Amino acid sequence: MPGYVRGMRTTYGADASELEIAKHVAFRLGRQKRLTAKPPVLRVVLNEAVVCRPVGDMAKQLRHLVDMSRRTYLDLRVLPFAVGPHRGMTSPFSLLTLPDELTPNFVYLEHEDGALYLERPVDLVRYAGTFETHHGCGALAGRKTWAKQEGPRDGHNSDDVAQEQAERR
Repeated sequence: MPGYVRGMRTTYGADASELEIAKHVAFRLGRQKRLTAKPPVLRVVLNEAVVCRPVGDMAKQLRHLVDMSRRTYLDLRVLPFAVGPHRGMTSPFSLLTLPDELTPNFVYLEHEDGALYLERPVDLVRYAGTFETHHGCGALAGRKTWAKQEGPRDGHNSDDVAQEQAERR
C-alpha cells in the first residue's frame, strides 16, 4: 500500500516535498492500523478503473485488496466497466454512519486540497441512493470481483454481471 499511496500523492501533489509525501503515507498507514485494531463495518464499491490503472506497485495493492476482502467486517465490491456510466463517476465519496445510528450521518468527499463533509439531509439521501444503486446493481462481489482482476483487461462479459445479480437475489 505505501507504493500506491506514494504514487497517488506524487501525481496529485506534484509540488509536494519528500517529507510531505512521507507524512501522507504514514498518516494513511496509521489510519489503516486503527481500522484493523477496532474494525468498523465497511461496505466498499470501487470503480473498476481504480484497480486497472497502474499506480505505484499495483501487484502489491491488488494483493492487499484481496487480503482485505477476506475480512468479515468488509464487503468489498468492484463496479465493472460493463455497468456503463454512473452517478459516482464524478467524485469518490464515503458515507459515514456513527455508532448506534441506522442511517448515514455524513458524506465525506476527499479531494486534492483537503476534504469536505456534507450533512444536509438532501445530500445524505442523494449519496446514499447512489451508493445503494452501485452496491446492489452491478458491483461484483467475492470471487467474481477478484477473478476479473486476474483475467484479461479487455472488458467484461455482461453474462457474468447478470449471473452475479441473480446470485444476490
